[in-house]
Amino acid sequence: MRILIVYGTRPEFLKVYPLIRELLKIDNILLSVINTGQHRDMVLELESFFNYSADIYLNIMTEGQSLNSIVSKIVLACDHLFDELKPDFVLIQGDTTTVMSTALAAFNKSIKICHLEAGLRSRNINSPFPEEFNRRTVSLISNINFAPTENAKTNLIQDGVKAETIYVTGNTIIDTLKLVKKRLLTKVEDNKVHILVTAHRRENHKVGIKHICNAIRDILSIYENVWVTWPVHPNPHVMDIVYKELGQIDRVSLIKPVNYLSLLELINNSHIIWTDSGGIQEEAPEFNKPVLILREETERPELITCGLGFLVGTNEALIKEKTIQILDDKQYSDSLKTVINPFGDGMASIKIAKILAGLE
Repeated sequence: MRILIVYGTRPEFLKVYPLIRELLKIDNILLSVINTGQHRDMVLELESFFNYSADIYLNIMTEGQSLNSIVSKIVLACDHLFDELKPDFVLIQGDTTTVMSTALAAFNKSIKICHLEAGLRSRNINSPFPEEFNRRTVSLISNINFAPTENAKTNLIQDGVKAETIYVTGNTIIDTLKLVKKRLLTKVEDNKVHILVTAHRRENHKVGIKHICNAIRDILSIYENVWVTWPVHPNPHVMDIVYKELGQIDRVSLIKPVNYLSLLELINNSHIIWTDSGGIQEEAPEFNKPVLILREETERPELITCGLGFLVGTNEALIKEKTIQILDDKQYSDSLKTVINPFGDGMASIKIAKILAGLE
């Protein structure tokens, strides 16, 4: 059986890598892996970190490319590759433009589609954009759906996906975290409280970013022992505002985007995280860190249900209120140490590989 895995962004690679490791152990699976190059440099850095190379590189990335340009390049490239490789299954992960484009190309070739991390929903087609559209579209045409949680399975069933095509497996990002956690450095600094901030989503550009900056200033004015680290996204709608508002403020460290291991160390050494990232919402529970979700909706409600997540959007008053609540409530802080990760136990890749090995 020939399985073709396609990825193109950093989150995709991080979540398919442990599954690739497991599939390579199975004799009856012939595996080929394609890197579309949607996030070329970031993914190449990760591949180097894990000492891994894809079988085929499409290198579709060009400066300033539009979403439609990415879609057309990937669909055309996959059209030719599918004719050459003749896969029985195409496996894709998540909700990126690479994922949607690959699924479309496979569907048009009548090739079966396996969707890893299926069933995430915000129920707002424009938030996150274009991810919510991408994952809903892929669910319409997927043959096998690997849902990370029971909630994701419920979402799929509500959307009309047949229950017999859905497998609840946990999220493979937890598998990856367990591979790399032993390489992290832990820094203990007495009397310092660290807040990690990441924000890059299109819906927060300009106005939302300004509100986040205002909230940071408010918190720093209240707590003299709070320090903020913000790896700033290079998009000018983010970077220009952040450096203008916070560039000269003490106890704010504005840094360039960091590699994956460095990001995990920042998470590990923080006390609170403010983020609009979907991936960090999944990674933070592995380190028992509370998260203020800088979005109006989240497709990962499990973080809120387990007590680690707070949906605050970019409302300055709400960000301030929840941060103060977390910093001043020692009982809550102590309870974080016992939270069970709602996204899995690190065995998802093994479960998925066994399921794939039994497919015909």
